[in-house]
Amino acid sequence: MRNTYDSLNEEDNISRKTDNIIYSQIEDNGPENFDSLPNTTCGTSTSVAHGWQESEAFMLYNRALSLQRQGNNEQTEEAFRELLEHPFITEALEQVRDDIEGSTHPALQLLYSIHKNIANMALHRKDYKAALLSYIEAVKIDTTEVTVWYKIGTIAKQIYNFPLARMGFEMGLQCNPNHWPCLDNVITLLYAMNDYWYCLYYISKALMKDHGYTKGLVLRSQIFKEDPSLRETTINMFKDCDPAIDNIEIDAEDKEEFINECLKLAEERRQLSKPKMLQMVKLPVPIQLYTWCSLGEALLALYKMLKSSDPQW
Repeated sequence: MRNTYDSLNEEDNISRKTDNIIYSQIEDNGPENFDSLPNTTCGTSTSVAHGWQESEAFMLYNRALSLQRQGNNEQTEEAFRELLEHPFITEALEQVRDDIEGSTHPALQLLYSIHKNIANMALHRKDYKAALLSYIEAVKIDTTEVTVWYKIGTIAKQIYNFPLARMGFEMGLQCNPNHWPCLDNVITLLYAMNDYWYCLYYISKALMKDHGYTKGLVLRSQIFKEDPSLRETTINMFKDCDPAIDNIEIDAEDKEEFINECLKLAEERRQLSKPKMLQMVKLPVPIQLYTWCSLGEALLALYKMLKSSDPQW
């Protein structure tokens, strides 16, 4: 797994790209010639201007990374967010928002790194929702990095957004079927969600890789106890597993540990999803007389209070 911030190799690659762009622009269209661009053809002028925008964007990115290395997190995030408004970056943003398939805009790699950096900083300060939003923006650009999907899964699981967590882990497994953290987490999650069929599906994948995978053996046995019909309907899932999986004895403490882990996760989510008790609202104008007129006045006053932008109750 990568460090919290972009790897040094990624920074070096972007730095080298920045230098190449700058040297190329200075050599071909140096600053002394930039003022004369309007005298050239429209296409050449646009191309050169775009090249300078690109070099400027990469320089600003490297400046943000420098602030990051110095530990200036607030200034770093501000620099990254300002960079999102740069013309070179906004062109790529438009292509992402328009969902243009096969887009090869040169700013996409830079935009991807910016979103990851912003997400990592939000995660560092434990702003999980902000981190999720930025990671999601990143995967709109590149869906192939397993560690980003894993982070989406773990953060979503931490805030009990189980559907998003499941998607994160499953997408991570699409990127890399051998990514064990995604596999282990999705198994726990699916048992907690009572999605036993798919839980068994991923358990079978895990047991094919490691027939002694304790959590998988425990949850498989527990699911068969809770729903015996699944033993027969999922028999083909386990046909390629080592036959020893049916004979491995599991320590009682391990059984309790893994089952309780899942049950605790499910219970915590259940408690959070409980509807809050509605506050009792008193009539702002008491019913003085048992008449339709008095009732109407009381209900009208209640309606006005509830429609108020700042209800007082």
